[in-house]
This record gives sequence, structure tokens and C-alpha cells, in this order.
Amino acid sequence: MMEKIMVSAACGVMNSLLRKLASLLEKEYMLLKDVKHNIIFLRDELTSMNLLLLKLSDIEDLDMQVKEWRNKVRELAYDIEDCIDNFMGNDRPNASLVRKTVGKIKKLWFRHDIGKQIQELKILVVEESARRYRYKLDDSTFRPAVVETDHRLKALYVETNKLEGIDSPVEQIIQWLTGNGKQDQEPNIMAIVGFGGLGKTTLAVQVYSKFKDKFDCMAFASVSRGPSIKTVLIDLLKDVGAAIDTTDDEMRLINKLRGYLTKKRYFVVIDDLWDVSAWSFIKCAFHQSNCGSRIIITTRKIDVAKACCSSSGDHIYEMQPLSVADSERLFFKRIFGSEERCPSHLKEASIKILRKCGGLPLAIITISSLLASKDLTLDQWNRVANSIGSTLENNPDIEVMRKILSISYFDLPHYLKTCLLYISIFPEDYTINRKSLIIRWITEGFVQEEYGQNAHDIGESYFNELINRRLIQPWYIDHNSGNVVTCRVHDMILDLIITKSVEENFVTLLNSQELTSSPQNKIRRLSIQCADGEPPALVLEESIVLSHVRSVTIFGHGKQLPSLSDMKALRVLDLEGCKELENHHLENIERLIQLKYLNLRDTEITELPKQVVKLQCLDTLDIRNTGVSELPPAIIQLRQLARLFIDLDTRLPNGFGKMQNLEELRHVNLCMYPMNFLRELVRLSKLRELEISWGYDGTRDDRVSYQDDLINSLSMLAGRHNLRSLTFHIMDEKGFPLHTWHPAPCALRRLHFDMKLGRISVVPTWMGSLVNLQELSFRIETMTQDGLDILGDIPALRSLSFHVETCPKTKSWLSSNTAMRGLEDPSPQDWLNMPHEDPTNPEDWLRITKGFESLNSFRFECGPWEWMCLIFEAGSMPKLEILDLEVPSVDRYVIKKLGFDFGINNLSCLTKVTFRSSNRGCSEKLEVAIRKAVSRHRNRPALEIIRKKARS
Repeated sequence: MMEKIMVSAACGVMNSLLRKLASLLEKEYMLLKDVKHNIIFLRDELTSMNLLLLKLSDIEDLDMQVKEWRNKVRELAYDIEDCIDNFMGNDRPNASLVRKTVGKIKKLWFRHDIGKQIQELKILVVEESARRYRYKLDDSTFRPAVVETDHRLKALYVETNKLEGIDSPVEQIIQWLTGNGKQDQEPNIMAIVGFGGLGKTTLAVQVYSKFKDKFDCMAFASVSRGPSIKTVLIDLLKDVGAAIDTTDDEMRLINKLRGYLTKKRYFVVIDDLWDVSAWSFIKCAFHQSNCGSRIIITTRKIDVAKACCSSSGDHIYEMQPLSVADSERLFFKRIFGSEERCPSHLKEASIKILRKCGGLPLAIITISSLLASKDLTLDQWNRVANSIGSTLENNPDIEVMRKILSISYFDLPHYLKTCLLYISIFPEDYTINRKSLIIRWITEGFVQEEYGQNAHDIGESYFNELINRRLIQPWYIDHNSGNVVTCRVHDMILDLIITKSVEENFVTLLNSQELTSSPQNKIRRLSIQCADGEPPALVLEESIVLSHVRSVTIFGHGKQLPSLSDMKALRVLDLEGCKELENHHLENIERLIQLKYLNLRDTEITELPKQVVKLQCLDTLDIRNTGVSELPPAIIQLRQLARLFIDLDTRLPNGFGKMQNLEELRHVNLCMYPMNFLRELVRLSKLRELEISWGYDGTRDDRVSYQDDLINSLSMLAGRHNLRSLTFHIMDEKGFPLHTWHPAPCALRRLHFDMKLGRISVVPTWMGSLVNLQELSFRIETMTQDGLDILGDIPALRSLSFHVETCPKTKSWLSSNTAMRGLEDPSPQDWLNMPHEDPTNPEDWLRITKGFESLNSFRFECGPWEWMCLIFEAGSMPKLEILDLEVPSVDRYVIKKLGFDFGINNLSCLTKVTFRSSNRGCSEKLEVAIRKAVSRHRNRPALEIIRKKARS
């Protein structure tokens, strides 16, 4: 297997091309001798070029000549891959003898033709290679000769009266720094984290300036990307007033600093820390026995913040964008001196500009500085509002802002640069689905399988890394798993990556105003974003050539879809949410022989064309929330199909078990199929994710045997085969016999029981043996202490969510309470009015005392007769950070009687509590009770409490 080749942002195609060239040589393709030699030459020469392209992608300012060479190589790589794909796509065996004979004649001619094309491409590669050496295009010849001034330097000297929205963050950090005056045995650390331009350095400077006389010594040092640890140590020694010798090595400098800080109470700011390895050296300089010392670190990465704040008394402060009010004050103050002095005719344009700035102080200050020099005309301001991020490159202030934001981009590894650039396909303020984005990365060839990990797992790690670096923002987080479901991109970050994408011809955007592409470039990926403007279909037909386009994504109407017959190189067709998209728009789809990804979700399509079976490269098909009720029988011929997403009422054809490449299948309604369906299901040996529904409607006479066979099938998929994620919708009031599941599905990583009608009676004992399980959710009739202990035994469990109908004590009390039995239809309010003797006795509550060693997120929900019947003992759930509670208003009584101290103070790593209740007064009292319990222990992370209304 060839060595993994990293994807370059300058030529994202190079990775997949080199892989295909190697595959073409490794597999037994009947290549003409000359063709084979030419392919070997292309592979070797392009590999050499790719190494240089990787180096170029790390350099922020390239010479124009170098950029031109890079662009030519990139486009050449695209053309070569199209040629290879065209050959491989036409090299399939024919069925009948006659067709086979004719096919051989066609292939012989085609191989001569492909040989001619490859020879022509080889000549072009030779020309580009020669140009590289002729003009001495080497990365060492075009690095910037002058070191630029650090643009963050101005943040060190900004005047307080020119800031907005900083008072509250400063107060919060000072409150933590001062605490209650207790002298800690080791220095406490606070990390301020957020993406570029949010004002981390400014905030740290403001706090620093308020503590000049409160510590024995102070220091402020900037680290930045690719730091010199020696320079940082020298800066720290200078600031604290220690003697320095610039000839000392790092070890001597660390020893001097440690010696000087011994028995001193110090306050240090380490600004712009980028990686954990740099911190591992710097922290050695700080003596660990100093009483009351404080360290503030600013960073763009949440994992760096967590690595620095590893002790119980450390804190992480995550920067937030400015509020609308603070944004307006900052904006108008810098231009007019105050909000009141803004002319009324500019108010609407100002709001539009501020919305694009998205509360980013750097953007607001930059744009306001630009506008301060402009005429106060509506045309001028609208021009700025419409061109933020695209046509302001010549303005010095805009360039400074871009450079600051670009630092995060250039710090990315090559493969992440490509994945980030791909997000430029989506419009402003678009909510991006995590799973769909990862699948598209895989389809485009940006993510590849590695030993021990499949492509989807690697794609997940890429997505999480972009979240960690705060380049994409979590939007919706699943309360059951704690995973990010959707994300968004800040407008300023989106403008940055759009600029990079257009520069590198990575994505072409078409909206109602313009086409963002150079006329001489071939269109490779097209994003049509004209939902509210004039449909651009006519413009496309007349002036835009789509014969080389690989990806088409439409945000708008189906009539904007270009003719499919023109796009023979197309790999990705995403029409999700297109209005007025009808069946006839999919005519000629069989011509898209390279198509891998077809998304018709949320459209008015009612029938898949029969010709879809000719798409032998199709990898992903999504027809959820469409009118398609049945898949064509011939679809089982799509042997490359890996992901199939259908509706609950969409019927699969007979023999679907022949689609042996399927890895994801959702959503299948088992009630629609006979017993032999399960035998087809178990043939899908590669199936990794499965979503199914089961509900008994009273008409089947094979219910018990069907359930038994289903358990056997699922056991086989999760045992002998690859099933890792199972979502099981049980729509049966009698539930499902989980206790009979044997053998246990030990390979599962995710198990989600969505029981809208049914529920499990008890936690089955086999759950404790699920050694790979990371996510679990279910609804249970009665939770017992034994059941809770079984869950605690699951070693890798990171996310747990369950709904409890009743606890044993409640069930017993309700059945024995004579007053309650006298009510025909008792309500929770009736419960409140009843005499209470022992139902709220904590001795009867469920206790979490052991296990749950890896749990990070826990959601607990109880029925209308329940209260918070859990107690967290000391040492329980040692890694829990997120706690989500939903309890009814009946807890008002429990709070009054017990103060609601349920051991939340024992959750030492807890950072966020979300509490849902139908009673506002109950919610407020609970928050007060939680804060009171937590306040008794200062050396713990800051706790965020969110109150929400209970879901119906």
C-alpha cells in the first residue's frame, strides 16, 4: 500500500490523483506498454511537485511567479485525474458474449485514445517541471526577507475608554484571581480561549494592568506560532527584573527563573500559546510551591487551554462575541463619537455591516476605521457592506485584519486546510450538518482510511479539530450524546476562506450579484446561492462551461439546476432543500458516470429515475423527506453504494442484501417486511451504522419469532460483522425483550433506544459487558440501584442519557397512598397537595458511588411523578463535565425540604448544568440551591447554569 500523501490546500486534488495513479499500476489493468511507462513517469514527477506544493501552502506571501506555477500544476492535476477517472470508469466488464466482444474492441480503441491523452498530459507535466527549474522556483527563494511587525502589538496599548463590552469579562476574571483571599499551595492558571480577533490579548492586558501592585513580580510574554522558547524565557526574566545572560541555554534560563520566583507571589500572562509542547517547556520555569500566584494564558485552541488548566483550581474562560448593543456602541463611537450622532440614512447600512462583523471586535474596529475616512453617503456604506471580505484587499486596515485571521489558517496541517476551504461552498449563516459535511469530505477524497481507523472516524477527528481551533462554531449539540450535530462559520472566517478558495480555484460561487471566479479558470466546484435573486440558469447556459465541474451544490430553486448532460466529470450533486425540484430535472442523470454523492433530501422528488442504476460509482444516496415511496428494484445493482438514507415509509427492494458495500442504512421500518428481510439484512457484512424501527400493530402473528430473529440478526451484525452504531426506535407499548439479547453486542460504540411508546423494564445485565460502548440512551420504566451499577461498569462510556418513569420508592408510595388512590386522574399538582412522609427521604434515592470512570456527559430525565432521585457520592463520575436534568415542578417540595443538595458538589470536573422544568419558580430555586452547594468549594472549574423550559 502506498504511503499516505497529505492534501495540500493549493492542490487538494493531488492526494487523490497520486493514489489513483498508484492504484492504476497496482491493479491488473490491461495497460499498453507505453501508457504504463507514462503513468509511472507522471506518478514520480507529480509526487516531487506535490512535496514542493506542500511547502508552498505553509507560506503566507508567495511571489506572483510562484503562484502562477502553483496554479498551473493544480489545474494540470485536475485534468490528469479526470482522464484517469474516465479510463477507469470505462474499464468495466460487459455482461453478454456479444456485448463483451464489442466491448473488447471499444476498449482497445479506448486504450489507444487514453494513451494519446496521457502522452499529451505528460508533455505538459514536463513543461511545468522544466519551468520550475528554469525560474528556480524553490521554497527557499521566496520567503519574506523582512519580518513584519506583530499586529497584535497595538492591543497592549489600547485605551480603556475606547473599549466596549470588556468590563464584565474583566470583573469575572478579577473575581477568580482574588477569590476569597485563600493562599493556594500552587499557582492557579486561567486560560482565555477564542478564535482570532475576539480580543483575548486586550482582555489579558486590561486584567494585567489592574494588578501591578498586588503581586511581588509580574511578567507578560507573547509566544505565537513556532515560538523560540529561549526568547520567551528571556522576556519573562526581563519583566520580573531578574538578571539575564543571553548566552544561557534553555535549561539555565529555566533554573534562573525558578530560583528567582521561589517564595515570590507572581502574576504572569503567557499570550498567544499555540501548542501543548511549548507550554510543557514554559511551565517548568514556574515554581509549584508559590502561594497565591496566578498565570493567565491566551490561546485559540480549546485543547491547549484544557492541557494548561489541569488542576482543580484552574479555570477556562471562553471569549464570546460582543453583544449587539456593545457592537453598536463600539462601531458608532469610533466613527461619530457616539450612537446619537449617526445620520439616520446610514442606520440600516450600519446594521447590515455589524451583522457581518458578528460581534468580532477586530472586524468592527477595522471596518469602522475604514468608514471613518469615507464620505457619509449611502452608496459608499452599502458598497462596503456588500464587499466585506472580497474587494477590500487594497485597504491596509483590511489587510491587517486578514493577516490576523489568517494566522489560524496557516497553522492548520495541510489536510485540514483543504477541509476548511470546502466549507466556502455554504452561504453565510448556513447551518451545516456535521455528518453530511464529513461524508462530502470523504467523497471528494480529502479523507482516507488508515490502519485501525475508517474514513468516517478520521473525518470526525478532522471536524473536531476545526471545532477545537474555533474555526467552526458548534450550533446544535445533541443533549443525549453531547456531540455537535450542526455547526456554523463566523462571517469573517467565511470571508477569509472564500478569498482563499477563489484564489486557488477551489470553489466557484454564483449568486445574484456575481460569479466569483477568474474567466480563464475551469470551474471545478460550483455553489449556486441565489435563493432570493434572479435564477442564474440562463447565465450558466450561455457563458459557463461545466464539462470539468466535480461538485454542484444548489441553495435555492430546482430551476437553477444546469443540464446534467453537460457535467460528465461530476462527483457530487447536492440538491438538498431545493424548492420546485421535480422528477424531470433528473433527466440524463445516467450520463454522470463519475457521480458518487447524490442528495435529494427535503425536495419534491417522488420517484427515482430507473437510469440511476447506471451510476456504478454512486457511494451516497439521500432521499429522506421526499415523496419517494419505493426504490427501483434494479438499485441492488449499485454495488459501490456505501450510504443509503431513506424515509420510514420508503420500501427497500427484494434482494437488497446484495448491496454488500453498504456501511450506513437508515431509516428502515421493520414492520413493512416479512421474516426473510432479516436474512437479507444480516448479509450486509460491512454495515457500520443502522437505524431501524419496530412497532407491533396487532396484525402480525409472528411477533415473538420476529423479535427473536431480529435479536439474532443484530447480534451477528455487531458480533461477526462491523456494526458499531445502532439506533432502535421501539414504537410498541409492550416494549422489546432486551434481556434476551445474546450474545451481547460487544462491538457497539453507540446504542440509542428511542422509545416513543415502549420502554425497557430493567437494565439488562449484558449492558455492563459492552466494553466498546461510548454513547447510550434509553427510556426505562423503573431504575434500580442494581441497574445503575450495571451502567457504571461500562468502561468506555462517555455519554449517558436515560428517562426514568418511576423510582422503586415512588411506585410503592403511589400504590399505597390512600388519598392518591381516591383520585380518578391524579396530577403532579395533586401530588404536591398530598401529605408527604417518606418519598423524599434521601436514604431511598439512587446513589452513584462507583464506575462511570470515562463519563463526560450525563442527561437524566424523570416522569411526572418523579423528583431528582439521584445522589452523587464523593468521587463519582470523576470526568463529568456536562449535566443535563429535566424534572417536573414536583421538585418544589423536595427543594423546600432538602435544600436539593444531591451531591453535585462531588462532581469535581463539572462545567455546565442545564436544568429543565415546567415550573419557573422551581427552576429559580434549584439554581440558587446548586450555586449554594457549589460555592462551598472554590478550587473547582467555573460552573455555567442554564435554565430552560421542560419539553412537552
